[in-house]
Amino acid sequence: MKRLFDHYEQMTHNAVKPVADRFGLSIFPKVRVADVIDPDEVGATGDLKTYALKAHFDFVICRNDCDPVYAIEFDGASHRSVRQRERDAKKDELCKRDNLPILRIHSEHLTTGYSHLTLLGWLVEVAEMKVAFDAEQEAGRISWEEDFDPFFLMSIEPGEPKFPYWISGLPRVRIERLHKRGLIHHPCGSGFFGLTDDKLYRGAELIAVTPTVGILLKGAMRDQNFPAPFGDLLSEILSVKLADRVQHWVQSGEGGKPMEAVYAEARDLMGGLQLRGSHSCGDVTDRWHL
Repeated sequence: MKRLFDHYEQMTHNAVKPVADRFGLSIFPKVRVADVIDPDEVGATGDLKTYALKAHFDFVICRNDCDPVYAIEFDGASHRSVRQRERDAKKDELCKRDNLPILRIHSEHLTTGYSHLTLLGWLVEVAEMKVAFDAEQEAGRISWEEDFDPFFLMSIEPGEPKFPYWISGLPRVRIERLHKRGLIHHPCGSGFFGLTDDKLYRGAELIAVTPTVGILLKGAMRDQNFPAPFGDLLSEILSVKLADRVQHWVQSGEGGKPMEAVYAEARDLMGGLQLRGSHSCGDVTDRWHL
């Protein structure tokens, strides 16, 4: 008898289940695409229709027991092949035609290295909090002038962080404390993120550890057909990693580079982006725009 899940599918299920239970969602594994998306209703013909009839979603998340909300796919190493990418593109196209969000994840989404939640758990919880936020606005209990910002949602649950979705909160405090001890020059990092022409979020996080030496981190994250702030999430992850790099520099003196080189790299990256967000400390913004 075969196991229903492979190793990473089991990890995916384990990461989603507590969140699903908390919000009253149901998880269905190995659901045929055509049982969720009617190929005829979305105008799928030829190879696209054949694919819908044969392929399955790794997981379908439902509300009210059986109303599909979105799909989750674990993209392992096999998804790098040309053939698998073509299949993934077909699945994405079907979801787009039916307005069904689909979240594609990999192994990093299943670790808790950034907060008390996995990145997958964070994405699912934030999506559900947005649903609740929108309902409160519709009911008139939250002003329409108020924007949804998951990083400033406070928790009153015992054992949870005060700001459970602010991934970089504690790492930012670590950097500030190093500054107060006189170990680094700037009290916080500076950064930005934006979209490339092919809808990939790229961003950078930097800090001056001395007036002339800095640390720069760059990263990328794919925008997805899923209701979550991927650009902001990239910025948060870079902030967490920056705190680790700063701590390493304090302990070893390694990992820094001249601030002029840091600013030059930042300007080069920013030049190819449609800027979507930024934050800065001191005169950093002026310097990376030179």
